Amino acid sequence: MKKILAGILFLMVVCFGANADAVSWNIINDDFDSLSGWGNRNLGSGVAEINPPGYLHLDSTEVGNNNAGAIQQWTIIPNNYVIGVRTYFQSLGTGGDTSYTIGIANTPIMLFIALQSNGLYIYRQSNPTEVGNDIVLLQQWQDWQFDVRAPNLNEAQLDVYLNGNLIQSNIPCGSDWVNVNGFAYLGQYSYLTHTESYTDYFRLGVNNPVPEPSTMLLLGSGLIGLLGFGKRLIKS
Repeated sequence: MKKILAGILFLMVVCFGANADAVSWNIINDDFDSLSGWGNRNLGSGVAEINPPGYLHLDSTEVGNNNAGAIQQWTIIPNNYVIGVRTYFQSLGTGGDTSYTIGIANTPIMLFIALQSNGLYIYRQSNPTEVGNDIVLLQQWQDWQFDVRAPNLNEAQLDVYLNGNLIQSNIPCGSDWVNVNGFAYLGQYSYLTHTESYTDYFRLGVNNPVPEPSTMLLLGSGLIGLLGFGKRLIKS
C-alpha cells in the first residue's frame, strides 16, 4: 500500500513538473541546421548564412551604408505567443538601426524587439522602452524568452525572461506599422557600425494551460481515496 501511495505521489510530481514548462514550440522550432523555410531579406552587403553548421550567422559587413543580414518566414501567428531565441553577439551598435532585431507581424500588430550594445528595447509604436539595465552582453551566449499577449494594439503586453529568470513583466508593446499577418523575421542591422551575431535557435509557440496546484492536490486525493475504497472492497 505504501509503495502504491508513493507511486501516485511520484506521478503527481512528474505530471506537475512536466507542465511547469508549458510552452509548445509548434509554430517555428528551428535549430538552424539549414535555412529551409526562411526567405532572405539582405540589404546592401549584409550576410545571412549557416556558419558554422548549426548556427545562424548574421553580419552587416558594410559599415558605410544602411544594410542588414536578415531572414524571414511566413506562418500563422495567434494573438498570444511565445518567442525563444539564443544569441551570441560579436559586435552591436547603440541604435535601432544598428541592432539585432526580432520582428513578428500579426495583423494589426507588429512586434519589434531590438537588442543593442546599450540594452534590450521593446517598441511601443515608435517609442522604445529599455528592459532591465544594459542586460545585453557581448561575446557570450544568452537565452531569451518573450511571452506576448496581444489581443489588440491597446492591450498588447509582453514578459521578458533572460536565462530562465523573469526580468520584467507586462511591458507595453506593438505598433501598427504594417498590415501583414503571419510574418516572423530576424535581422542584424547596421548603419555606420559593423554588427555581427550568431543564433543557436529560434522558436515560436504558445503557452499551454498549467494545472493549478489545488487541482493536482484534488486529483491526487481522489486517486488515493479510490485506492482505499478498492482495498476495503477486496477485504470484504
